[in-house]
Amino acid sequence: MTRFISIVCSFFLFVSCQNKTEKSDSKPSVKNTKSTEVRKSKESIVVISLSEFLYENKTDEIQILNEDGTIHSTLKGGKYSFNNSDLNLMEIDESTYENPIHSIIFYPEYLAWYVLAKKRDIKFTVKSNNGDKFIENSNIQYYSINSFLKKFPIGLTTQSPLRKERSESSNEIEDYLNYDYRIIEVNDDWIKVKLNPDTPPGEKSYTELGLTREGWVRWKRENEILIKFFLAI
Repeated sequence: MTRFISIVCSFFLFVSCQNKTEKSDSKPSVKNTKSTEVRKSKESIVVISLSEFLYENKTDEIQILNEDGTIHSTLKGGKYSFNNSDLNLMEIDESTYENPIHSIIFYPEYLAWYVLAKKRDIKFTVKSNNGDKFIENSNIQYYSINSFLKKFPIGLTTQSPLRKERSESSNEIEDYLNYDYRIIEVNDDWIKVKLNPDTPPGEKSYTELGLTREGWVRWKRENEILIKFFLAI
């Protein structure tokens, strides 16, 4: 972690000229005043990790708040309390369960939960089925969009076709589905990808198979994630 420390130093100089007969021009004293500038912290888009709160032995609790400050839901030790009920996230059917918090990755079975958020200081704004929710926690782990997107291999969908250029009017590259990719560049809602060079043991690489795919993909549209993330398990 890099820390920037701002140090303000004030220097005062007092000169006493006693028993001197030297002439000097009389000048009005000018008081040096400094205005205090209050800077608002910049809002940024990040990905927060709620994964550690899925561990059963995790004693810390995280609260997800409504706009008025009341509690929307809580998460502690793998238990998700929502609508006056406690849900054990380890026991849900991930294929049918609809998480009220819009998530990029939600695989409790593999202790993985990541959420797109707006960050200002220690306050994170996340999306839910019924509007914005808020998390205030100075210890929460988060990633920049750039670093998070390059963290996992991804898969493409019919909503995220592979294109030759960074434009929705650009031609699609044929046969882009059913492969996994790595992100090599991030540009706002667009990512540049190529076939994943990592190969599971015992399998041939895409290069050995004579396959090449590289191009641009729109990975999100407003709050909708258009690509799939794969966990390295």
